[in-house]
Amino acid sequence: MSTSIKQVFFFIVLLMAIDACKEKDCHKDGSCAEDYRRLRLSDEAQSYLWADTGSWWIYKNTKTGELDTQTLVYFNFDSTISKGTYDYSKHITLEYDILKREIYSTYTQWLYKDETTGFEANGTPLVTSAFGVNRYVSGEGIILNFYIPFNHPGSTYCQYKGIDSTLIIQGKTYLNVARFSINLDPFWKNTPPYTGSVYYWAKDVGLVKRVATSKPDVWELIDYKIVK
Repeated sequence: MSTSIKQVFFFIVLLMAIDACKEKDCHKDGSCAEDYRRLRLSDEAQSYLWADTGSWWIYKNTKTGELDTQTLVYFNFDSTISKGTYDYSKHITLEYDILKREIYSTYTQWLYKDETTGFEANGTPLVTSAFGVNRYVSGEGIILNFYIPFNHPGSTYCQYKGIDSTLIIQGKTYLNVARFSINLDPFWKNTPPYTGSVYYWAKDVGLVKRVATSKPDVWELIDYKIVK
């Protein structure tokens, strides 16, 4: 074998050895150790959203005297699994809770659909376990009600404003009332351009007050029944 051929052969073997010694990227070949993540809803979700079908809340418009009975007609709590399929996420299995509920309003004759946001194992690596709670009405719009946990930084759409340890509404005292500011709120039939609003959520009760921020429109809870 000639010297030149020997040199070429040597360099080929050397390159193969160097390549074999390179650190393999487990994200590319899917060989990373399994990364299982479990995101659970906090106690706040149970305290402020949890109720069984048949629960109801009656609200009064403090300006017009109109009444609105809202009845919980569907409630479900479950968990789901999202598995990574992209190169960098093939090793990730994400299991997270889902809370869904549907509330019928006699005033708007709308079906409010409240649901926690989902997560995706293929998405950007999770840096928080905060759940958003969306309210949706078909053909009308969607708002972000609040975040769980409450002290989440929030967004331009929804911001946590604090908790009132006690709040008296229509002669009744409510405890640990969390306030959230919504930038645009199409519900309770505000005609465009929609106003912003502040929602008040009481522990073990649910929504107790809603104040439109640019219109004189306030709805307050006057009676309720929570089925557990």
